[in-house]
This record gives sequence, C-alpha cells and structure tokens, in this order.
Amino acid sequence: MLRRLQKFAAPSPVVRVGEFVLDEQAAAISWFGQPLNLTRYEFLLLKTLLHAPVASSPVSS
Repeated sequence: MLRRLQKFAAPSPVVRVGEFVLDEQAAAISWFGQPLNLTRYEFLLLKTLLHAPVASSPVSS
C-alpha cells in the first residue's frame, strides 16, 4: 500500500536550481536568500524556466 501512495505523492513544493529557491505553495522565489518581488507573470515565467531542462549546445568559435 505504501508503494501505491508513493506513486501518487506530490513532488516537493520547493525546487532549488543554483541559487534560486522556488516555493510553489507560497508562490515565492528567492535568489541568494533574498525574496524576489515579482508580478504574477514574472513568477510564472521564472517558474517555467526553473522547471525546464537545461539545453546545452556546442559553442562555435
């Protein structure tokens, strides 16, 4: 039964990416420990970027 519950458990509401900390439940993002004062749209955009996988491409010289 515990395995079934773990399958449906919500992911951690706190996401750390570098120096960014995203707390989705509180709808807050901090950077280097300082809370960011963002508009709703800025928050949603940064949240999307923090959840996006990092794409790397070769650097051409």
